[in-house]
Amino acid sequence: MKLLLFLMYLSPVIIQSQENVVYVGTKSNQGNQGIYLLNFERSTGKLTLRNQFIDAKNPSFLAISPDKKTLYAAEENNPGSISALSIDKNTGELTYINAVSSEGAGPCFVTTDRTGKWCFAGNYMSGNMAVLPILSGGGLGKASQIIQHDSAFPGLNKDGKPHIHSINIAANNRDVFVVDLGTDRIMCYKFNHKTGKLVPSKTPHLNAEQGAGPGILLFILNQTMLIALWKLIIL
Repeated sequence: MKLLLFLMYLSPVIIQSQENVVYVGTKSNQGNQGIYLLNFERSTGKLTLRNQFIDAKNPSFLAISPDKKTLYAAEENNPGSISALSIDKNTGELTYINAVSSEGAGPCFVTTDRTGKWCFAGNYMSGNMAVLPILSGGGLGKASQIIQHDSAFPGLNKDGKPHIHSINIAANNRDVFVVDLGTDRIMCYKFNHKTGKLVPSKTPHLNAEQGAGPGILLFILNQTMLIALWKLIIL
């Protein structure tokens, strides 16, 4: 089954689509109802509400596993958690599997490695990230590694604390780039998919312009180049 992705970085809504089903993560504590399931009409681009999944608690960013069998939701609470939901291959309906701690506050990003064996959670409020093992059946285990970013290099006009905004894994499944909006840095790691461990790269970080607020990275040109999208810079 082919996977079609629609990404709208208009917080708090993130949209992803599998065939003709679109999953929308919303912040439930702002009056919304969990994860929305919509039908997508490819010929017209029209979206219509099909169902709502309210078991996820304050879900924001969503990610789908490489085998397209599981959806993971960042539950942006304090303390935060990541929930796992199975995807019905015929209907796209969701079934709750489990949820585990994100090991921080306000997780705003979730993704998986390319083997589908590891899940990464980025905690915005506490400025740390966690690596979670993906169990048989798509459920999540407790964190195997937690990395806290340093607050010694705050960006301009911010609270002086790290704020992880996204985790970006290269096509080789080894190079991992973690965007820290709070320190105006892109942290660089090497990932071992056999152990699930991250270690700093030889170049441990890239500095953005102070006050730019790096938010999202995009791989282009067959995964050979990165584009950074700023959230706070004023041109």
